[in-house]
Amino acid sequence: MSDARQTIVITGGAAGIGRGTLLHFHGLGWRICALDRDGEAVAELRTMFPATDCLALRCDVGVESEVQNAFAEVEGWLGDVLLNCLVNNAGIADPYCGPLEDVSLADWNRWMDASLTAAFLCSRAALPLLRRADAASIVNISSTRSLMSEPESFAYAASKGGIDALTHAMAVSLGPKIRVNAILPGWIETGS
Repeated sequence: MSDARQTIVITGGAAGIGRGTLLHFHGLGWRICALDRDGEAVAELRTMFPATDCLALRCDVGVESEVQNAFAEVEGWLGDVLLNCLVNNAGIADPYCGPLEDVSLADWNRWMDASLTAAFLCSRAALPLLRRADAASIVNISSTRSLMSEPESFAYAASKGGIDALTHAMAVSLGPKIRVNAILPGWIETGS
């Protein structure tokens, strides 16, 4: 018999906002999947839940091949169970990148890959799984910094502004079957 519980995949799900979201949905009875580049935090999650309830994978979601491999594992873990929601939460939490003239292209790309590129790659990889459900959703975690930046947070602000634009384009393209929304939190103390 198939597991009728709803299932959620959360990027950056092993710490911070992602971990809090993961714990919340598990508390509601959902099956949970965390993708995170922090191997120690992923290993800890694996000890907290039974494998039938939680899949925790080490994955740099800004790297296409790692995302493809991770979602192949997610699909195998799901079996005939539906994927109901993807939360694109991964990103670099520290917005400060220094004076504009000192920001290297490599650092700029690191912020873009961790947030904006990751949201694109994971959404694209999740679509075939989300489309199996009668209704599904994608939630992109943006930031108030996309609308009102702080000094010397160029790359962070730009990556979150890109998340907002990507969210809008995905919403008008994938809806109404797949709802796409963004959440724009400010500073949040997560304790991790």
